[in-house]
Amino acid sequence: MKNYFVFVFLAYCSILFGQTESYQITYNSNLNDAGNPKGGTEYIRGELFTNGENSIYIEHIKDTIVSLPDGDVFESKANNFPKPYVKDLKSKSIRYNARHFKGAIIDDKSIDFNWKLQDETLDILGYKCLSAKCTFRGRTFIAYYLPDLPINDGPFKFMGLPGIILKVVSEDKAVNIEAVSITMGVTIPKDPLIEKKEIISYQEAIKKFKAFVETVEQNAANEGDDGFKILSHYIECYN
Repeated sequence: MKNYFVFVFLAYCSILFGQTESYQITYNSNLNDAGNPKGGTEYIRGELFTNGENSIYIEHIKDTIVSLPDGDVFESKANNFPKPYVKDLKSKSIRYNARHFKGAIIDDKSIDFNWKLQDETLDILGYKCLSAKCTFRGRTFIAYYLPDLPINDGPFKFMGLPGIILKVVSEDKAVNIEAVSITMGVTIPKDPLIEKKEIISYQEAIKKFKAFVETVEQNAANEGDDGFKILSHYIECYN
């Protein structure tokens, strides 16, 4: 409880005196949609660096071995290839590496969560969080945010609430993202995507992805593998 009051006091002091405090929030981000034929599985350590204006969320694959519902085993190995999401919180746009198109950067300017505030509360890391609900790109999500830290940001692409988002879960239980630590007074990393050349819109990326899926799955069918599917349901469902 003492740490909570210290945290709130420092956060409000920075706002009161016009200072821009920077935070690092570390999340466990788990996706297990293996029951869906097109569902992905990912176990990520996410790091959000934010001051309410500049924001970078970085995903790191974790060492993981998980038994799946169909009896298979999912295994991932940590690597040195982090995936950054660079956010402009004012314009609600995000730049990040395209999943299936090497060298291309997606500039996602079509983000609209349309949050609906809920009555449920939840304690996370000792902080009382309020809740909100939205349907976004194929899934319905419940987010838990901390109004005592009024920064419009959160893990992955999530933002748009009157407080930092500490937890996001999907109603279908496939997605579970939760903060495990908060650190104040950090340095926000430099934009790692600033020198990238090819930039495409989210709509262009989805169009290319659907064409890619159609080609690959048709080729597989022509070779007798009618059941082959490209995974496309991650935190967002691409088709």
